[in-house]
Amino acid sequence: SGSIYLLGEITSNDHTKKTALLTLESVALTNLFTTGLKEIVGRARPRQSEQVTGDSEATLFDSFSGWHSFPSLHTSQAFSVATVMAMQYRDVVWVPYIAYGIAALTGYARLQGEQHWLEDVLCGALHGHLVTKTVVSNHENQKLLLLPMMRKDAAGLQFSMRF
Repeated sequence: SGSIYLLGEITSNDHTKKTALLTLESVALTNLFTTGLKEIVGRARPRQSEQVTGDSEATLFDSFSGWHSFPSLHTSQAFSVATVMAMQYRDVVWVPYIAYGIAALTGYARLQGEQHWLEDVLCGALHGHLVTKTVVSNHENQKLLLLPMMRKDAAGLQFSMRF
């Protein structure tokens, strides 16, 4: 995001700067929601499941256990960035293909590295895509405002909706 923003600043291109800011917001929200889901679901990674059960096909779930396989954060981040690029540069025919292709390769690498189950990657991709579609659409319509809220004793999101 920083490099994209700098490029927009150097070239005086507001569209490029907006793309960088949308990417930053989308990835931040995707990370927040994905990390929360990982804690709640508590799915063991393929290697963890095999070590515990001796079975490479078994999946284990235990909320707040430190198991963080579902959904794939790397894949959700990759699809978040890809979705911003595809939406912001939809008039350039090849951009969505390249962006989503790179994101798909990220998911594939997570599977090949036995870091995730197929469902983790697919849900991570869907999650990153949907969060980002919401963020970009919101900016286009300016109806919903999501702001991070941080206090000494808590953190969360503040929602504001305009009708």
